[in-house]
Amino acid sequence: MFGYDSGELVGQGVAVVNAADETSPQETADTIIHSLNETGTWSGEVHNVKKDGDRFWCHAVVSTLDHPEFGRVWVALHEDVTEHKQAEEALRAESERNQRILAGAMDGFVTLDLNGRFCDVNAAYCAIVGYSRDELLGMSIQDVEVQETAEETAQHIEMVLKTGHDRFESKMRRNDGRLIDVEVSANLIDIGGNAQICSFIRDVTERKCAEQTLQESEKRYRNLFHQAPISLWEEDFSALATWFDELRETGVGDLREYLQDHPAAVQKAARLIRVVDVNEGTLRLFGVESMAELLSTSLKAVEEQRGSAFSNQAFAEQLIAIWEGQRRFETEFAASTPEGAHIDCLLQWVAPPQAPGKLDLSYVIIAISDITERKRAEEKLRESDARFRAIFEGAGIGMALADMDGRLVESNATFQQMLGYDAQELRGMVFTDFTHPEDAAVDMALYKELEARKRHHYQIEKRYIRKDGQLVYGQLTVSLVHGNGAKPQFAIGMVQDITAHKKAEEALRDSEIRFRTTFESAAIPMVLGDVHGGFIETNPAFRKLFGYSAEELAELKFNDITHPKDIERGWDLFKQLVAGTISTLQIEKRYIRKDGSVILANTSASAIHDSQGRLLHTVAMVQDITASRQAQDAVKQGRKRLRDILDSLFGFVGVYSLDGILVEANAAPLQVAGLTREDVIGKPFWETYWWSYSKEVQDQLRDGPLTARPSVMMFVFVWLMID
Repeated sequence: MFGYDSGELVGQGVAVVNAADETSPQETADTIIHSLNETGTWSGEVHNVKKDGDRFWCHAVVSTLDHPEFGRVWVALHEDVTEHKQAEEALRAESERNQRILAGAMDGFVTLDLNGRFCDVNAAYCAIVGYSRDELLGMSIQDVEVQETAEETAQHIEMVLKTGHDRFESKMRRNDGRLIDVEVSANLIDIGGNAQICSFIRDVTERKCAEQTLQESEKRYRNLFHQAPISLWEEDFSALATWFDELRETGVGDLREYLQDHPAAVQKAARLIRVVDVNEGTLRLFGVESMAELLSTSLKAVEEQRGSAFSNQAFAEQLIAIWEGQRRFETEFAASTPEGAHIDCLLQWVAPPQAPGKLDLSYVIIAISDITERKRAEEKLRESDARFRAIFEGAGIGMALADMDGRLVESNATFQQMLGYDAQELRGMVFTDFTHPEDAAVDMALYKELEARKRHHYQIEKRYIRKDGQLVYGQLTVSLVHGNGAKPQFAIGMVQDITAHKKAEEALRDSEIRFRTTFESAAIPMVLGDVHGGFIETNPAFRKLFGYSAEELAELKFNDITHPKDIERGWDLFKQLVAGTISTLQIEKRYIRKDGSVILANTSASAIHDSQGRLLHTVAMVQDITASRQAQDAVKQGRKRLRDILDSLFGFVGVYSLDGILVEANAAPLQVAGLTREDVIGKPFWETYWWSYSKEVQDQLRDGPLTARPSVMMFVFVWLMID
């Protein structure tokens, strides 16, 4: 084993057969001797060296023994394990190499025991699930598995044990909580007599997202395709492209000229087009239930249903566009619905590019839109333009179009008449040329804001200077006119001549000043009231009469200062005034002043309406008649007392007019004479009962008024002696 002859090693130290490695031969021997002295035994692997220098590995078992001749000796048993060590070294090297490969792999690699617990993981898998290697080695696959249950995971392990491998997709939850899609390839391996499952795990989240996005995109496309309100055709023009190549090979250079010389070629080209799919809009347009029904009809019927898009000139233009390499094409044509109704259609198609200068004619989308409404709208637009022209020319207000520099390009007759210029004179003038200098800057600033899109329109009251120099007041409204693009093309101005209105306003202001002056300086108490009986405004005379300030009266109503017994009567009349049942209100009623005193006043009120007849407010005048009423009452009482005295006198007292007609007489003498007032009142005085006995006296009485002064009432006092 060591290459020595019998007896050569006798007497030599055991270190002679030890190889020098990380420790010296003697250090190895000393380690073994120390163990023998401590325990009496030692076993292990020793790197030995033969006599010829070859190294080999031995598994040695050494123990102590008491020899009868030599005393305590060592007995060693050596087994050559060189091949085993070499196999282990190779396996270790292979394992290290595999570990380096797995460590650098982009896919995750794990080994699991048959219970699903992690035995080993590589760095890629740690990155995939966001856990460290140490964390994962204390976990099981079920701790990161999301999609599968524990039973399903067990089924995968059973599949691997049964077949040796399994491949599936699942979801895992990262340490940060995010879900990822993974693809798993599992295989059964044996490591040191232990069955384990090694799995390659690939993060396919991005691929899954891309696939899902693609599927959703395809689904959206199909939904859009089939649910689009217009007719859509997915067609294959490949055979047509081949035919075009054949024509070019035969020397055809101008397809238009070729089709004119070969009219039947148009129909041949139509038959070379293969319909791949059509949408619901197409089925509705052609009045069929399915694409199969559509395609089962004759080519002639399809052509007729599609309208002139497949007929001669229209289709020929499409062929020429394809021949020339145009990616897009559109044309309009007239068609009929299955019921025979006329429709206007727009045909458009687009072919994707295959290479520079070459189209992919295997996938062409054709769209047919019903543009009947658009055509009608265009016709209405033309009609609207005509109406605008009629309105512009015949409008009763001034209208003008100006470019974005403010120069007039067109004006109507009213505008020309308003300024005294003709159309030719106005064309090219800037609007500031006929604007009052004091108004020009404001107008131009607003126009610039309009041009800068800071406002949609503007309105201004301004003064114009006519050609003859006179001033004209106008209410101007300006807005922009946009063309087909977003950029405005013109500004349109509309001017209402308000010169008469301005004069009326000036007159109204003068009237308001006069009213205000009259209202404030009037000696008669006056008040402006609302429709609820409240005070809007009072003049000084009103405030003085009632003893309240303007602020106090603003919080009160007429009923608040009216005597309670007169409120109902006055309020009924006020409601009639507000309702328009009466035009004016006249009432004599009592008021209570702030100091509590009661006054009697004659109140007259009117309702004020605007030009539309709407009630604005009421105006009332209150005249204090307390003193005059007291004087009248005093006169009445004096007259009553005088009457009572006269009526009790026995002598006759009478009053007659200048023409001698008796207008009054006392009662006592009439009662004595057996007469009533009706017997004497209204008759000539001299014809009354008392004077009938003497004609001479009657003549004197009749002539008496003639000597009296005109308009003086004559009194007569006569004592009558009654026998």
